[in-house]
Amino acid sequence: PLICNAQMMNDCFKSLLQNSIEAIKEKDMPEKEGIISIKTELLEGRIIISFTDNGTGMTEEIKEKAFDLYFTTKGAQKSGTSLTIVKSTITTHDGHVEVDTKVGKGTTIRLIIPIKKRKNK
Repeated sequence: PLICNAQMMNDCFKSLLQNSIEAIKEKDMPEKEGIISIKTELLEGRIIISFTDNGTGMTEEIKEKAFDLYFTTKGAQKSGTSLTIVKSTITTHDGHVEVDTKVGKGTTIRLIIPIKKRKNK
């Protein structure tokens, strides 16, 4: 089993879904064509949770800054903390985050977390 803080992980998932929704809304296409997929896999003692959207994607410059505290492309209405919290949460669980993105095509964010054995009391 994946031993984790369920509330922290829930907050991560909500943040990633919200970012995907916003990226799709920013793209000039009918909403019904927006796609968000979530995939889980178990690979070599790690769980990988992937969030993929077909939204606007990110430039290399934005990708490099996306997890920086207070960085946002959304203007004053957003705090720029959601992806920072995602990265911090996954790091707290001894994992890491990977990003694949292409401008105009979309983004995949992978949360890679090692599976730990529960310690006997």
